[in-house]
Amino acid sequence: GAFGIHPHNAKYYDEKIEQRIIECLQHPKAIAWGECGLDFQKNNSPQEVQITAFIQQILRATEMGLPIVIHSRNAEEETLRILREFLPKEHRVHLHCFNDSGEYAAALLSEFPNLYIGITGTVTFPDAKRLRDVVRDVIPLSRLLLETDAPYLTPVEPGAGSGKKHRPPMNHPGYIPDIAAAIATLKSVPLEDVFLQTRQNTT
Repeated sequence: GAFGIHPHNAKYYDEKIEQRIIECLQHPKAIAWGECGLDFQKNNSPQEVQITAFIQQILRATEMGLPIVIHSRNAEEETLRILREFLPKEHRVHLHCFNDSGEYAAALLSEFPNLYIGITGTVTFPDAKRLRDVVRDVIPLSRLLLETDAPYLTPVEPGAGSGKKHRPPMNHPGYIPDIAAAIATLKSVPLEDVFLQTRQNTT
Protein backbone atom coordinates (compact mmCIF):
# COMPACT_ATOMS: atom_id res chain seq x y z
CA GLY A 1 0.00 0.00 0.00
CA ALA A 2 0.86 3.70 -0.15
CA PHE A 3 -0.10 6.70 1.94
CA GLY A 4 -0.05 10.37 1.00
CA ILE A 5 -2.23 13.42 0.37
CA HIS A 6 -3.80 13.73 -3.08
CA PRO A 7 -3.57 17.23 -4.62
CA HIS A 8 -7.35 17.60 -4.35
CA ASN A 9 -6.90 17.49 -0.55
CA ALA A 10 -3.65 19.45 -0.35
CA LYS A 11 -5.42 22.22 1.59
CA TYR A 12 -5.68 19.82 4.53
CA TYR A 13 -1.99 18.95 4.61
CA ASP A 14 -0.33 20.02 7.86
CA GLU A 15 2.12 18.66 10.43
CA LYS A 16 -0.54 16.52 12.08
CA ILE A 17 -1.58 14.89 8.81
CA GLU A 18 2.05 14.42 7.83
CA GLN A 19 2.79 12.65 11.09
CA ARG A 20 -0.22 10.42 10.62
CA ILE A 21 1.02 9.47 7.14
CA ILE A 22 4.45 8.65 8.56
CA GLU A 23 2.83 6.47 11.21
CA CYS A 24 0.77 4.62 8.59
CA LEU A 25 3.88 4.05 6.51
CA GLN A 26 5.35 1.98 9.35
CA HIS A 27 2.97 -0.82 8.39
CA PRO A 28 4.94 -3.72 6.89
CA LYS A 29 2.79 -3.69 3.76
CA ALA A 30 3.21 0.06 3.15
CA ILE A 31 5.80 0.49 0.43
CA ALA A 32 5.43 4.00 -1.02
CA TRP A 33 4.44 7.61 -0.33
CA GLY A 34 1.54 8.85 -2.42
CA GLU A 35 -0.25 9.57 -4.42
CA CYS A 36 0.70 13.20 -4.22
CA GLY A 37 1.37 15.86 -6.80
CA LEU A 38 -0.47 18.50 -8.80
CA ASP A 39 -3.92 18.63 -10.38
CA PHE A 40 -4.34 21.90 -12.24
CA GLN A 41 -7.46 20.68 -14.04
CA LYS A 42 -9.88 20.58 -11.13
CA ASN A 43 -7.96 22.80 -8.69
CA ASN A 44 -9.89 21.48 -5.69
CA SER A 45 -7.06 22.99 -3.65
CA PRO A 46 -5.36 26.26 -4.69
CA GLN A 47 -2.38 25.68 -6.95
CA GLU A 48 0.14 27.26 -4.57
CA VAL A 49 -1.16 25.06 -1.76
CA GLN A 50 -0.81 22.00 -3.99
CA ILE A 51 2.77 22.97 -4.81
CA THR A 52 3.70 23.41 -1.16
CA ALA A 53 2.16 20.09 -0.12
CA PHE A 54 3.79 18.29 -3.05
CA ILE A 55 7.26 19.59 -2.23
CA GLN A 56 6.86 18.71 1.43
CA GLN A 57 5.81 15.16 0.59
CA ILE A 58 8.75 14.72 -1.79
CA LEU A 59 11.09 15.78 1.00
CA ARG A 60 9.56 13.40 3.52
CA ALA A 61 9.49 10.48 1.07
CA THR A 62 13.13 10.95 0.16
CA GLU A 63 14.11 11.23 3.84
CA MET A 64 12.39 7.91 4.49
CA GLY A 65 13.82 6.28 1.38
CA LEU A 66 10.37 5.44 0.06
CA PRO A 67 9.30 5.39 -3.59
CA ILE A 68 6.87 8.17 -4.44
CA VAL A 69 3.62 7.89 -6.40
CA ILE A 70 2.95 11.09 -8.34
CA HIS A 71 -0.33 12.48 -9.68
CA SER A 72 0.22 15.08 -12.42
CA ARG A 73 -2.73 16.46 -14.36
CA ASN A 74 -2.54 19.52 -16.60
CA ALA A 75 0.62 20.44 -14.71
CA GLU A 76 3.50 19.19 -16.85
CA GLU A 77 5.74 22.24 -16.59
CA GLU A 78 5.33 22.76 -12.86
CA THR A 79 5.64 19.07 -12.00
CA LEU A 80 8.87 18.83 -13.98
CA ARG A 81 10.25 21.98 -12.36
CA ILE A 82 9.55 20.67 -8.85
CA LEU A 83 11.01 17.25 -9.54
CA ARG A 84 14.17 18.77 -11.00
CA GLU A 85 14.61 20.97 -7.95
CA PHE A 86 13.60 18.67 -5.09
CA LEU A 87 13.77 15.02 -6.16
CA PRO A 88 17.09 13.14 -6.17
CA LYS A 89 17.73 11.88 -9.69
CA GLU A 90 17.98 8.22 -8.65
CA HIS A 91 14.84 8.15 -6.50
CA ARG A 92 12.18 5.59 -7.46
CA VAL A 93 9.01 7.14 -8.86
CA HIS A 94 5.68 5.84 -10.11
CA LEU A 95 4.09 8.49 -12.33
CA HIS A 96 0.50 7.45 -11.84
CA CYS A 97 -2.24 7.30 -14.48
CA PHE A 98 -0.27 8.92 -17.29
CA ASN A 99 -2.19 10.76 -20.01
CA ASP A 100 0.14 13.57 -21.04
CA SER A 101 2.43 14.54 -23.88
CA GLY A 102 5.29 12.59 -25.40
CA GLU A 103 7.66 15.46 -24.69
CA TYR A 104 6.81 15.33 -21.00
CA ALA A 105 7.28 11.57 -20.86
CA ALA A 106 10.61 11.78 -22.69
CA ALA A 107 11.93 14.47 -20.34
CA LEU A 108 10.97 12.51 -17.24
CA LEU A 109 12.39 9.25 -18.52
CA SER A 110 15.70 10.81 -19.54
CA GLU A 111 16.24 12.79 -16.34
CA PHE A 112 15.01 10.26 -13.75
CA PRO A 113 16.32 6.77 -14.52
CA ASN A 114 14.21 5.09 -11.82
CA LEU A 115 10.93 6.70 -12.86
CA TYR A 116 8.24 4.39 -14.20
CA ILE A 117 5.06 5.45 -15.97
CA GLY A 118 1.71 3.90 -15.09
CA ILE A 119 -0.75 3.16 -17.90
CA THR A 120 -4.44 2.60 -17.19
CA GLY A 121 -7.50 1.55 -19.17
CA THR A 122 -7.42 4.98 -20.81
CA VAL A 123 -5.07 3.45 -23.39
CA THR A 124 -8.08 1.52 -24.77
CA PHE A 125 -10.36 4.56 -25.17
CA PRO A 126 -11.20 5.45 -28.78
CA ASP A 127 -10.25 9.10 -28.26
CA ALA A 128 -6.87 8.33 -26.61
CA LYS A 129 -4.75 8.37 -29.77
CA ARG A 130 -2.12 10.66 -28.25
CA LEU A 131 -1.62 8.32 -25.31
CA ARG A 132 -1.36 5.29 -27.57
CA ASP A 133 1.25 7.09 -29.67
CA VAL A 134 3.26 7.91 -26.54
CA VAL A 135 3.05 4.34 -25.26
CA ARG A 136 4.10 2.94 -28.63
CA ASP A 137 6.84 5.42 -29.53
CA VAL A 138 8.17 7.09 -26.37
CA ILE A 139 7.85 4.90 -23.27
CA PRO A 140 9.94 1.70 -23.42
CA LEU A 141 8.41 -1.45 -22.00
CA SER A 142 11.20 -1.43 -19.41
CA ARG A 143 9.73 1.76 -17.91
CA LEU A 144 6.02 0.90 -17.95
CA LEU A 145 3.67 -0.11 -15.14
CA LEU A 146 0.14 -1.51 -15.43
CA GLU A 147 -2.55 0.00 -13.21
CA THR A 148 -6.31 0.42 -13.02
CA ASP A 149 -7.03 3.63 -11.08
CA ALA A 150 -10.03 1.63 -9.84
CA PRO A 151 -12.90 2.20 -9.66
CA TYR A 152 -12.36 4.62 -12.57
CA LEU A 153 -11.05 4.32 -16.15
CA THR A 154 -12.42 0.88 -16.93
CA PRO A 155 -10.99 -0.40 -20.24
CA VAL A 156 -13.24 -0.44 -23.27
CA GLU A 157 -14.33 -3.97 -23.95
CA PRO A 158 -12.57 -5.31 -27.07
CA GLY A 159 -14.83 -5.08 -30.11
CA ALA A 160 -17.58 -3.33 -28.14
CA GLY A 161 -17.43 -0.03 -30.00
CA SER A 162 -16.82 3.37 -28.48
CA GLY A 163 -18.17 5.45 -25.67
CA LYS A 164 -18.75 4.95 -21.96
CA LYS A 165 -21.79 2.74 -22.57
CA HIS A 166 -19.37 0.09 -23.84
CA ARG A 167 -17.29 0.16 -20.66
CA PRO A 168 -18.12 -1.90 -17.55
CA PRO A 169 -19.32 0.38 -14.74
CA MET A 170 -16.69 -0.58 -12.15
CA ASN A 171 -12.95 -0.99 -12.64
CA HIS A 172 -10.89 -3.54 -10.69
CA PRO A 173 -7.53 -5.36 -10.97
CA GLY A 174 -9.15 -8.09 -13.06
CA TYR A 175 -8.95 -5.70 -16.03
CA ILE A 176 -5.15 -5.49 -15.93
CA PRO A 177 -4.89 -8.15 -18.68
CA ASP A 178 -6.96 -5.91 -20.98
CA ILE A 179 -4.53 -3.04 -20.44
CA ALA A 180 -1.57 -5.34 -20.98
CA ALA A 181 -3.13 -6.66 -24.19
CA ALA A 182 -3.56 -3.13 -25.55
CA ILE A 183 0.09 -2.37 -24.83
CA ALA A 184 1.23 -5.65 -26.40
CA THR A 185 -0.66 -4.74 -29.57
CA LEU A 186 0.80 -1.23 -29.68
CA LYS A 187 4.34 -2.48 -29.21
CA SER A 188 3.94 -5.60 -31.37
CA VAL A 189 5.24 -7.89 -28.64
CA PRO A 190 3.78 -11.04 -27.06
CA LEU A 191 1.40 -10.45 -24.18
CA GLU A 192 3.62 -12.57 -21.94
CA ASP A 193 6.49 -10.13 -22.52
CA VAL A 194 4.35 -7.28 -21.22
CA PHE A 195 3.40 -9.21 -18.09
CA LEU A 196 6.97 -10.32 -17.37
CA GLN A 197 8.60 -6.95 -17.96
CA THR A 198 6.05 -4.85 -16.08
CA ARG A 199 6.28 -7.26 -13.16
CA GLN A 200 10.05 -6.89 -13.20
CA ASN A 201 9.62 -3.12 -13.26
CA THR A 202 7.99 -3.26 -9.82
CA THR A 203 10.93 -4.92 -8.07
